[in-house]
Amino acid sequence: MLTGELPHRNVVSIGQINAASGLEERLKAYRNSIRKSPPPAKHRDTPGVDRALAEIVDRCIADNPKDRYPNIQSVIDALDVRERNRARRPLLVMGILGPAILLAVMALFGWRGYTRAMSDSDRAVMHKAQDSNVFAAQFVSSGVAHELERYHRAVELTAESPKFVALFKETINDPELSSMLAQLKELSGDSNVTPQQLGITPERYAELEELREAFEAHPARNDPQGATLRLQQFMDGLRSDERKPKVDSWIAINTDGIHVASSFASPPSRSPIGRNYAYRSYFQNSHQDKPPGFVPRKDDRLKSTHLSGVFRSTATGNWKVAISTPIYVRSQTDADGNPHYLGVLGLTMEMGDFLQEFEDTDSRFAALVDAREGPFQGVILQHPLYEQYQRNNLRLPDSFSRDEKFRVPMEEDSASDVKLQYLDPLRHDDRFGDDYAQPWIMAKAPVSLKRDPKDRSGEPIGWYVLVQEDFNEAMDPVHDLGHRLFREGLTALAAVFVTIAALWYFVVRGAGSLAMPALRRNGGSASEITPRPDKTTVNS
Repeated sequence: MLTGELPHRNVVSIGQINAASGLEERLKAYRNSIRKSPPPAKHRDTPGVDRALAEIVDRCIADNPKDRYPNIQSVIDALDVRERNRARRPLLVMGILGPAILLAVMALFGWRGYTRAMSDSDRAVMHKAQDSNVFAAQFVSSGVAHELERYHRAVELTAESPKFVALFKETINDPELSSMLAQLKELSGDSNVTPQQLGITPERYAELEELREAFEAHPARNDPQGATLRLQQFMDGLRSDERKPKVDSWIAINTDGIHVASSFASPPSRSPIGRNYAYRSYFQNSHQDKPPGFVPRKDDRLKSTHLSGVFRSTATGNWKVAISTPIYVRSQTDADGNPHYLGVLGLTMEMGDFLQEFEDTDSRFAALVDAREGPFQGVILQHPLYEQYQRNNLRLPDSFSRDEKFRVPMEEDSASDVKLQYLDPLRHDDRFGDDYAQPWIMAKAPVSLKRDPKDRSGEPIGWYVLVQEDFNEAMDPVHDLGHRLFREGLTALAAVFVTIAALWYFVVRGAGSLAMPALRRNGGSASEITPRPDKTTVNS
């Protein structure tokens, strides 16, 4: 009736039945064809036949009579169960989908609350880290400024010392030494400068070099009673004086820029005595060096204590700076009524000395940057990476001062700059740059020098202190909390899901057991069935 065909009936089976002789043979052939043929399945593809109805039909036409319904009442009961299940199906579907939808809505709002809480926590931690780094940068910059002020006072007090002024004046006025100093003006202090760049012949350069050696070895410089040796001893005493700040060197230069006397913490690779350093920024009121061979004029003379431009150590490649001040004989004046000018006294120090009080860690450190206009704008003067080079007895690469990729960009020159996800320029270093390749929270503060005790804010000198904190490590507590909350949320959702699934499993199973009472009761023989009073029982 469902398919318009008889079950188990095909051309082969009909041929076998028709070929049999006699009723018994025909019935036997019919039984054999039913047993050997696959179960009928065409009714399953008939529109409107669901799985429950198809299973009822399958049981009705099972080839083994024991597998069929025992009577018509059982078939009617099975159809009634199917109808009840079909009527109950929307409720079952809604019962399953309802908790699932509720679970999805709860998960959605839980996720939104989680992301909002994490975002708020991220911002709170970042603001706290920013404030902490700004405070640290300001603290370090004030420490650098304090150190600079100490160096200023030290060089000024020394230049005003009557003993020093007298010894220096006597040295440069020595008849023999003064004539040699006048001739040495052509000999530049830069070891990379050629005679051609100075405008002299190689022969003249060699002659000046011999003169410089003669000046350095002159008996007057080694006379215990002479001013020159006593000047040298005085400067050696400056460096060993515990009351004065630690310096790399003290230098004394005459009015032409010739290095007259000095005292170094480490012996220089090449003696500066007798060489011309007038081109250096610490000899003039500038933070940029002039070309080697520069001849200073009267207007170029240093008039007050001055912070020089940065320069590199020839031995280590580390950055250094000088603080210099003019040497005057206050009791004498020139034609313009100014104190008599004798030359320049200066001290030099390694840039790393300024940041020693800030304790660096793997996740936070301080760096010093020169932001002044000129050839070294944006150059990093001190950085923990430089200390790694020192510990390995390596010279800093020249590319650190020449290549723009190793400099801090100066486009946004704001004193209160705070940057998230800041990328350290020294991450490009081939040796140790990987240690600084992660993003940083960076705060920047200017270094301001107080020239006058009444000046509270001070005058910016063009240096900036950067305090950098590892961004990932600063955010780790929030991220760890987020991961824990996320895992707890997933666990809670999984527990709710399993609970709902278990409840519905028992509900569906219970509904199935209640829905099939007749099938379970009527699974035996026809004699075990109690027919309905209003229906006729038909045995199979």
